[in-house]
Amino acid sequence: MTGATASLKDFVIPKRGPKILIFKVNQ
Repeated sequence: MTGATASLKDFVIPKRGPKILIFKVNQ
């Protein structure tokens, strides 16, 4: 659940937006 929460938090931040996309693709 921690991972999902972190993903959501990052998604909210535009600066971390692209990073989350890469992380999702990596997973």
